[in-house]
Formats: sequence, structure tokens, C-alpha cells
Amino acid sequence: MSAVFDPLHEQLLRGGVGRRHARRYVAELRDHLDDLVAEEIAAGQAPGEARERAMARLGDMHALARAMTARSEFRAWTARAPAAAYVLAPPLALCLGIALAMCAIVLMVNMLRPEHSGAASLPAWTPPLVDGVVGVVNAALAVLIGWGLALGAVRNRASAFWPLLGFVVLAAAGAALQVDVTLPLAGRPGEVELQSGFDGPLFASGGFGARFVVDLLVIFAAYAGLNVWRSEQAQRGGAS
Repeated sequence: MSAVFDPLHEQLLRGGVGRRHARRYVAELRDHLDDLVAEEIAAGQAPGEARERAMARLGDMHALARAMTARSEFRAWTARAPAAAYVLAPPLALCLGIALAMCAIVLMVNMLRPEHSGAASLPAWTPPLVDGVVGVVNAALAVLIGWGLALGAVRNRASAFWPLLGFVVLAAAGAALQVDVTLPLAGRPGEVELQSGFDGPLFASGGFGARFVVDLLVIFAAYAGLNVWRSEQAQRGGAS
């Protein structure tokens, strides 16, 4: 992307235009500018003068940006419905991830365990694997979703309000929803239990408050780091 169009590209993203539409629009303008420069050179203008005249013919960058930002069909869905994108969707994704992980564990155990047998009949690697999956779900799933949310917010140049609110809601949901799995024993079925993070002391190790603060800080740190990185890339002329 020619550097002359970098400010326009940035303005489009900040105006809510989807990344795909912004890239295509800038590419079309770049090609059109090349054609105008070629016309001016063919008319006898020196290359430098030809480029200046072509830029003048192309039009003001702010006007070109407004031509796109004014059209709702080119707006990203995160700009059209930021509350849904940043506040509602992440907790729903968390719940879906938890449900899929637990369904996978139940399906795996039922496939591995002979009928009417206990946990001792399961392969030796099953309990560590189940414990690992549960640990990831309880401790890392909300953070991973939050990192994805932060990356999307930075790439789409979203204003800080909705992503930050989304981080708070997601961290609270991750701290509140905790899963426990009990493998089946002889004469007793296995159990998948969705626990409340509010049980026990608020800021005890593993309690709701501690999990909420840690998850929120980790997600926010990634968001802040991505913003710093993007700013440095923009200063070097490498923003995309």
C-alpha cells in the first residue's frame, strides 16, 4: 500500500469501515492514481509535476474517506453493533467453549470406558488429560478469548470504551463460571459440574475476586501492548 494512502486507510478504519472494504477501496484509488499519473506524463508533464497534478485530480483525502464512511453497507459489524460485538459475544463464546470442552470429555470417557466399569479401567493418560482440559477452561479460556477480542479491537481501530467494557464483562464471566469433572468410579457415575466462582472467600486463591483481577489485568496488558505496537508500526510507516 502506497504510503500516501496510509492516513486515508487509518481514517477509514477509525470511521468504522470494514478492513476488507477499506483495503479494496484504497487499492482502487491507488490504481486510479497510477492511471492519472500516466495520463499526465503522456501529456508532457515531468514525473514530479505529474504526480502532484494527479493527486489534485484524485481529490481531497478527507472527502474520499467520507464517501466510504457515509455508506452503512461498508461498515464493520463491530462498528454497527459494538455492544453485541464486544460485550455480549465474548461471554457467549466462553459459554460455548466450556460446553464444547465438557461434551468432548464426556464423549471421550464414554468411548474409552467399557460398559459398567470404573475410572480404573480408563487409560492412564485420561485423568491428566481431563485435568489439563479443565485447567485450561477454568484458568485460560476467558483470557484467550480476551486476547482475541483485544486483537480485533486494535485491528479495527475501535474506540476504547466498548473493548474495555467487554474485558470487564468477560473477566467476570470467566471468574464466575468454573467447571469440575469427576471421572466415573465403580458403582458411581461420573459428573460434570458447573460451579460458581462466588463460593468461598472473595479474594482467596482461586476465588472470584482473585480470578477476576488476574484475568482482567492479563487481557488489558495484551490490549495495551498491541496498541503500543500498532503506534510504533504507524510511526515507521508500516501500519496496515
